[in-house]
Amino acid sequence: MGKRDYGGMTVNERLFASGLLDDFDRALSNGDKAAIEEILEKVDVDPNLAKSILSDGC
Repeated sequence: MGKRDYGGMTVNERLFASGLLDDFDRALSNGDKAAIEEILEKVDVDPNLAKSILSDGC
């Protein structure tokens, strides 16, 4: 199975489509920055946006 194209999707849409939304919410609730970063990487979130999410969300 190839890599999914997430173009045009919001971060939440990407997380939902990938089945990682619950994992992301759990990591966010726990303040687990490593898990959050890993999940965002899996759904091809731009590294700069991921850093912004991490600094705002945790």
